[in-house]
Amino acid sequence: MNLFDFTYCGNYNRQIQNLARISPEKWSFGQSGDNGILKGYLENTFRRLYEEGKVREEKEYALFHTGLFNQYYQPIYAYFVPNVVPDRQKWYLEGFYTDSSLLKIKNYGSAAQGCLCGKSFRSGV
Repeated sequence: MNLFDFTYCGNYNRQIQNLARISPEKWSFGQSGDNGILKGYLENTFRRLYEEGKVREEKEYALFHTGLFNQYYQPIYAYFVPNVVPDRQKWYLEGFYTDSSLLKIKNYGSAAQGCLCGKSFRSGV
């Protein structure tokens, strides 16, 4: 599944800029600053993880491990909430969080734990 069929990303460029800030790498070709490498990486990673059943979908949220880490080597997750716009994608990309951020902000306990273990979470799998 394509990332944009799965979720409405809002201001996608801003979301990507936020992700680039917490994952310290060079994400653009040359001096462009468009984060083209990061966009391609994220979209391809999502597609692969979805096909492998490694995107966790619950009633109130969805998430997946991006495969990226912050400067403290904490894993970064893409976090989605239900899209309130009818007849559109099921999910809305709320942002990118580390495991500790999810524990504090979202109070989901070990919500991301299954993503780290590589278990299958997609409904019906």
